[in-house]
Amino acid sequence: NANRKQIDSFLDLIKAGKDIDHCLNTLNIDNRIREFTQHTFEIINTGKTHCIASAFTFGREDIIPGMFIEMLKELDPDNIHYNKLKYYLERHIEIDGELHGPISIRMIKELCNTNSKKWDQTIDIARNSLIKRIQLWDAINDKIQMNNRK
Repeated sequence: NANRKQIDSFLDLIKAGKDIDHCLNTLNIDNRIREFTQHTFEIINTGKTHCIASAFTFGREDIIPGMFIEMLKELDPDNIHYNKLKYYLERHIEIDGELHGPISIRMIKELCNTNSKKWDQTIDIARNSLIKRIQLWDAINDKIQMNNRK
């Protein structure tokens, strides 16, 4: 029963060929969420495979399993209320931690090889992606906390 009005409007604009900044600016969302999405597309638009791989690897695949493990420790320990969500998180931990994470690290090594400029760019992208990811989750946490106070 989630209100999908904004996301549906956003998707309609994307389908109509509008650029991501225009689409994001039509939404009433936290700036940190907007910045996370813009950052992601800025990296994609560079067309630099090693940069895209860095954002994917270090901004997602390498950190998600650990983050989800911590969530599972506190989330519905008796598996009564959120069993589908727990299953989803457990699958992410399994797939990202055991398969996607290690493969993506190997991909970075192959893409950068001995090119120090690529490694420097990879490190910068990784750092910025992690900062944006933290800000995204902080925005989500703030929204949850605000809704819980109502």
